[in-house]
Amino acid sequence: MRKNYTYLFSFFLTLCFSLHSEIEKEKIKNIIEKNKNAVVNVKIIMKQWMVLGGQETPKEEVKYDITGTFISPEGILIASSFASDIITKTMENFNDNKFRFKSELMNVKIVLPNGKEIDGKIILKDEKLDFLFIKPISEEKSLFNAVDLKNTEDAEIGDDAIFLFRLAELWNRETVFFVSKISGIIEKPKKSYIMDIFLNNNYSISLLGCPVFSKNGKLLGITVMKTKKVTSPSTESLFFSPFGSLMSNYLPVIIPAKEIEEVLNQGIK
Repeated sequence: MRKNYTYLFSFFLTLCFSLHSEIEKEKIKNIIEKNKNAVVNVKIIMKQWMVLGGQETPKEEVKYDITGTFISPEGILIASSFASDIITKTMENFNDNKFRFKSELMNVKIVLPNGKEIDGKIILKDEKLDFLFIKPISEEKSLFNAVDLKNTEDAEIGDDAIFLFRLAELWNRETVFFVSKISGIIEKPKKSYIMDIFLNNNYSISLLGCPVFSKNGKLLGITVMKTKKVTSPSTESLFFSPFGSLMSNYLPVIIPAKEIEEVLNQGIK
């Protein structure tokens, strides 16, 4: 009789885990379906050059393909300022009186989910928080799918979080998601979340500008790069290794949605 109860209990546990897995899968599918059109690619074209001993090198055109997230139906989107000009931002640690790396913005294109490209312009930049706010340049008043900055919640260490981003043009700009856990919380000067996936060199840069959601579908925030200037940079500062510069002067974090809304409202006013 006891053996029958054991089998029954094992079957019940298996059924519960299976149902839980299906529920979690449905939640993720709903989050993707609801928010995928709010996540877009942004093409940034820059002119970059160096100043060596007072002499300027020839300017070269550099193109970046980064992730942006619509945060208002009017078309305002947020991206990472660091991701939009990685080389210049990284080389800032090496700038001095004899050497300086410079860049100039030439063009901004927003690639919509249907593949259509529209011109965009930068309306606000916050270098300290790594926010880059972009808006379409268009005479047409179109409404865009956007994440809801007010539909948010706080997260705790150990909570699951879901990232949404788009692949590059080579892979047809398909929507991709990652599930990761919050491994740390920075409280000062501004609250931000650290994810275990950020310690993986292969993904950290790709996730900048991505929206991050809780399992309940609430917006936790947007991924940006937190930077600290170093006084004596080494060659390691050019690379993003889990135990090198990533944990010293470069660290991807999630900035909560309410912080983004506050900066945007103050900047526009």
